Amino acid sequence: MSDKVQAEGGGRITESALNTTSSSPEDPLEALEQSMGIKITRTPGFYLFIFLLAYIVAAGTEETMKYCSPLRFRACRNSPSPYIYLVCTVASALGFSTIENVGYTFGGGGEGVRPDFSQRMVTAYSRAVVAIAAHSICGGIVGLGLSRRYILGHEVGYFGIILPAIFVHGSFDFLQLLLVSAPIDPAVQALSVIFVDAAILILAAIYLWVGVRRLQLHRLREPELRGDRGDASEGDDEE
Repeated sequence: MSDKVQAEGGGRITESALNTTSSSPEDPLEALEQSMGIKITRTPGFYLFIFLLAYIVAAGTEETMKYCSPLRFRACRNSPSPYIYLVCTVASALGFSTIENVGYTFGGGGEGVRPDFSQRMVTAYSRAVVAIAAHSICGGIVGLGLSRRYILGHEVGYFGIILPAIFVHGSFDFLQLLLVSAPIDPAVQALSVIFVDAAILILAAIYLWVGVRRLQLHRLREPELRGDRGDASEGDDEE
């Protein structure tokens, strides 16, 4: 497996495979080889590679970025809003997704391959509908963990915060890569990708919604801050 594949990442490989197999019944790996100029065989090492690519390279890196971004803003620690970490992580996820989508839409399809306008539009639509939703939900899950730690004061470490998001993101990418590399009918392949993507995102969205409701942030942070500010004001008046 070449260094180029590692640099491209799971999203680019998935897009290339779907584009090259949408109109041809040939083995998707052969089409991907022609598209990207690499040699691929179905060995245990291949499946280990896409597993690591999905869970470590893609999910681990991107969810860590969503974890670190809010911590760079000191205002998060002093904000009166109990939802500040949820807002910041989702905003970070949307910003990352926007840049990523622009790259996928206007980038090339591999050595000597230039997607035509229709392929670019399909990529743009799929990224807008699927990728933005996936990044937003995973960002919200990271924000959920940060809220438990910094708003509610729970003892939650780094891995406790990002592992749920890595599991969702990694499973999303890994199952996509498995499906697009499987020697099955292109129509069945495309429908399978859509179904799996939808199932993962719906379950993750339910997890996020239930988690936010259980935190009951609206009952905890703002009254306490108002009380602290009231005490501080009274102290100033006495002086």
